[in-house]
Amino acid sequence: MFDVGFLELALISMVALIVVGPERLPALARTTGLWIGKIRRLAQNFRMELEREVEISELKSLRENVELPDLRDLVEPAAAPRSNPVVADSPLEPGSTSGSTSGSMPESDLDSKAGPDPELESGESAEVKDG
Repeated sequence: MFDVGFLELALISMVALIVVGPERLPALARTTGLWIGKIRRLAQNFRMELEREVEISELKSLRENVELPDLRDLVEPAAAPRSNPVVADSPLEPGSTSGSTSGSMPESDLDSKAGPDPELESGESAEVKDG
């Protein structure tokens, strides 16, 4: 920072000895040393704060420049309803008489496994209602 050589220090010491006197020179040297230390610490803290602010601004600009995928784009396709794979992938159309029946059930089996008729009252069977 300051380029102070030996001759400059000697000249400053001689002037201080003449102006202040030999009795108060040690107290002046101690006070001057304390002030110089405080100024150095203040300058170091200022420099560190300035560097930290520069790093923060660089990180903010880097974050703005980087394109991250929107999380909603990643979640929405997974939440979309899926179709029934048995019906959608079935090679047979209803009423088709193709020889291959893999992936589909005959209509008679579908009716027997469909479950209770929603029009029936609870506990009644289809035969009881008809008769």
